Amino acid sequence: GQQSTHVLNDGSVLWLNSNSKVEVLFTANKRLFNLIEGEAHFKVQPDPDRPFEVYAGNRVVKAIGTAFSVYRLKNQIEVIVTEGKVDLAMVESTLVIATGDPQQFPLISLQERANSSATAPKVLTSLEAGQSVLLPVSSASLETPVENNAPGDLARKLSWLEGKLVFAGESLEEVVQEVSRHTPIV
Repeated sequence: GQQSTHVLNDGSVLWLNSNSKVEVLFTANKRLFNLIEGEAHFKVQPDPDRPFEVYAGNRVVKAIGTAFSVYRLKNQIEVIVTEGKVDLAMVESTLVIATGDPQQFPLISLQERANSSATAPKVLTSLEAGQSVLLPVSSASLETPVENNAPGDLARKLSWLEGKLVFAGESLEEVVQEVSRHTPIV
């Protein structure tokens, strides 16, 4: 049930929701994150010379100066942009294509990604402030439409940043699943 806030050495801020785990690597020319599980919100300090990339499954969220959340669900990645703009990309992998198992990611460590001269991940779309999308982790394309959120909907989706859980229209199963991330008593 614990949440945490971390000010990073570049001035960016990382909020971790309950039951979340992230791996971080900063180099001279890249800022890399692997969201292993759960949900994180990032407020990125602009630095065009050091891209800010968040990997979640086979998806990558790339930002320069913005604020956004990434939530790694079982078979989907939800991305919500609150400020600025991000690019959504996909990491190509023959292992995932062969096995169909998106849980195999990351196939290479963040250190290997930082040192890699491989081509950039394939950009699927861009999101601007107020937009969100649910991305399937096992598909090579963007199958769900980008959603334009009303300010109230964004506040509800990100209410965890204020230590609250707010629901509107979710099924009882979805509510129980979310509450169970924060407490063993349901």
